[in-house]
Amino acid sequence: RHVVKTLARWRPVDGKPRLRFFLHERHHEVLARHLLFLQIVNNRALPIRERMETFLSLYGNTLVRERDESYLAEIAAEFVELVTDNSLHPLADIVDLTHLRYRDRDVLQDVFRGWLKDVPFDIEALREQRCRGYYRERYDYRKNLMDFDYQNYIKPKA
Repeated sequence: RHVVKTLARWRPVDGKPRLRFFLHERHHEVLARHLLFLQIVNNRALPIRERMETFLSLYGNTLVRERDESYLAEIAAEFVELVTDNSLHPLADIVDLTHLRYRDRDVLQDVFRGWLKDVPFDIEALREQRCRGYYRERYDYRKNLMDFDYQNYIKPKA
């Protein structure tokens, strides 16, 4: 988010050096997400409105549109090539992954393969399981519990 915000506010002036970003992320999933958003922003094949809708859908939603899911699977296959070898991907000119160790590249490759459509992932069941673990025996009364927490100022939102 901060990289895109900085790029949006930066206005090139003659004599001003190029911008360089060095991203250090502890979790490989976050680095993969940065690459995804950079690809979406720089993808000139999509109209601006479609890029914006795809960016917002993938940035903020766990349940994404079918179109975004297929776009993500397509990009994931391209990212696997980008990470594993010297590809002709458009991001290869922008992103330098030579500082990554081979172990980190392998983990990134696994993350990108997890974005493919053939990997089963049921977010609704995972949320249900998480809520059951949180509320335990009070699970059947969760709507009342949320309202109770809000009315008694335990939680700021219902």
